[in-house]
Order: sequence, then C-alpha cells, then structure tokens
Amino acid sequence: MKDKINHYRRNLVRVHLIREDSRSSPQISNPEEAVKVIGEAIASYDREVLVCAHLDSRNRVLSIEEVSKGTLSSAPVNARELFTGAILSKSSSIILYHNHPSGDELPSTDDERATSIVKQAGQLLGIPLLDHLIITSSGKHYSFKEQKKL
Repeated sequence: MKDKINHYRRNLVRVHLIREDSRSSPQISNPEEAVKVIGEAIASYDREVLVCAHLDSRNRVLSIEEVSKGTLSSAPVNARELFTGAILSKSSSIILYHNHPSGDELPSTDDERATSIVKQAGQLLGIPLLDHLIITSSGKHYSFKEQKKL
C-alpha cells in the first residue's frame, strides 16, 4: 500500500501564478471601456484570435490571456483551456474578445454557440462571462451584452 502512495506523491502538481506587472488596472463598467482594454491590439490581426480578460470582484483587469489563435475565419474555443487562466488568476468574472478580420462585426452561428457554452461553463465554475466582444479593424464592435444575448 505504501508503494502506491509514494507513486502518487511523485505525480503531485504545484501551480504558482507570477504577476509580471503591478501597475493599476482599468476598471470596466461598459462595453466601450472593455474595447479600450484590448480591442485595438487585436483589431488588425490577419487571423482570428480569442482573448480572455480576467477580472476581479470590482471588474478591474487582473490579467489578459490569448487563449486561441485560429484562421482567417475561426478561432477554436475550448472551455477547459479558456477557464484555466481565469482560475489561476482567481478571477471573479471574465470578458471574451475576438476579432473578425473580414470587417463584419456580426456574430456567426459558431460565435453564438461558443458564447453559450462559455456562459454555461462560467456559471458552473462561479466565474461568469460578463461580455463577449467582436472587434473589427474598422473600429466597429459587437457586444453580446449590449444585444442582450448574455
């Protein structure tokens, strides 16, 4: 029996979050403020990227993570991968961002489905999805929250 216990001890995992920047973080209270946080940075990408902002209980940004980089028309979403950073950052909530290189800010069926899955996963984990923003290079954005789809 002791050999089995020792076997498992070798497989223990320790995770440690290292904060690289201690500057004060912006507080987000509406979609326009959320777009200012990261929207411009991803607007001009030539392929879709999915970014997650991890927020504290006062909606201040704790960290920002590029979760997925895809193709011209899609970026895969995996709830497990997406929430790993949020859990490690001890987030109270998250905001998702992704760009549409096509310039069309309207969500696709896949965008709507992914948002629904992430919303459900967030509810189960106690880390709610506050908004999902689609950003374009022309400065347009689509907010699932503003459109009452969250």
